[in-house]
Formats: sequence, C-alpha cells, structure tokens
Amino acid sequence: MELDSGNGNITILKGIAGRSNIGLLSLFEHYDVCQVGCYLKTPRFPIWVVCSESHFSVLFCLRKDLLGDWRTERRFDLYYYDGLANQQEEIRLTIGRR
Repeated sequence: MELDSGNGNITILKGIAGRSNIGLLSLFEHYDVCQVGCYLKTPRFPIWVVCSESHFSVLFCLRKDLLGDWRTERRFDLYYYDGLANQQEEIRLTIGRR
C-alpha cells in the first residue's frame, strides 16, 4: 500500500512477516485510508490496539483460546478500555452467533 503525504513523497507500507502477540484494528480501514493485514487482525493473544480518529484504546478477551479454538468463537466476551476517556465502568461486548 502506498502512503501519499501530499507533497509528492510516497512511502510504501508493508505488512509484518508473521502473527504478532497483540493485534491492531483501525477505524481508518473503514474509510479506505489504510489496510490492516490478517497477521495483525489475528494475533497470538486476543488483545487488539484500536486506532480511532484521535487516540488509541484497547479491546481484549479473557479467554486465551479464542484465536486457537474455533468452538470458542460461538459466544465470547470482549472488553473495551479507553483510558483517555477516563473510563470508570467496565464495557463488555458479548459476541455470539445466531
């Protein structure tokens, strides 16, 4: 993928060579500004840094086997934490199949 800084300089962005310990999710991928590769979307541990418009937050699952056992994908909880927002309460997202 190419990153154009607007002044004629173009930087070629390359992905990582293998799965990382933690992952990355980006809101900018939705806007088609960047593309997060599969190695960062499926890390070794169920922890993702989330890149939004103004800062970073974290999304994680307490079940370490989430990414290694397809049966755990049927129903699981993800927890979201945003330290910049002075978050005081737990935000839990329950993901499940219909």
